[in-house]
Amino acid sequence: MEQYIVDAVAGAIVLISAILAYSRGLVREVLAIVGWVGAAVAAFYFAPRAVPLIMEIPYVKDVIASSCQLQMFAAFAAIFAVALIVMSIFTPLFAAAVQESALGAIDRGAGFLFGAARGALLIIVALIVYQTMGLQVPEVDKSRTVAILADVREKVQEQIPTTMPRWVEARYNQFMGDCPGTRPKTAIPDARTPPAEETPPADAPADNAPATNG
Repeated sequence: MEQYIVDAVAGAIVLISAILAYSRGLVREVLAIVGWVGAAVAAFYFAPRAVPLIMEIPYVKDVIASSCQLQMFAAFAAIFAVALIVMSIFTPLFAAAVQESALGAIDRGAGFLFGAARGALLIIVALIVYQTMGLQVPEVDKSRTVAILADVREKVQEQIPTTMPRWVEARYNQFMGDCPGTRPKTAIPDARTPPAEETPPADAPADNAPATNG
């Protein structure tokens, strides 16, 4: 009987997510995701330029002055917040125009399906975390939710890398490129060391040897 509580909670998560997406519409849900991604991209590229402005803020500069990484993260957070606020202003306007048009019913219906899929994805992520932590709760293990989503969970878990992907590390190094210790190390020749002279072959004539007429 207790395992049904897990199924009820999972069903409630999917239903609430679907209802919220239905009320907001698919366009608004998609634009919200685009807004988060766009804010992250804007923060990634403009954070280095915002560091001098962040360092002008009282009290904040005293906390982050000793660490270049903290300065970059603070600038990233500030740009991300500003960009997200700007996107949140235009997203409802465009979404409302779509819902008030003839596509309003389609937008809400598609939003309901999107919300249900999002709720299911949240449950799958929760189950992956549950398994990764090695937890053993009989109510969860015996629930129908685990049995139904087992195949999907395994496929999703197979796509999760066990180590940090190289592109993530590369983007981090690129983001922290202005900080000491994060630039790629390249070999720089020492100007004080003259280049080694090439030794001519033994059978090669010397440059100052007189020419012989044969």
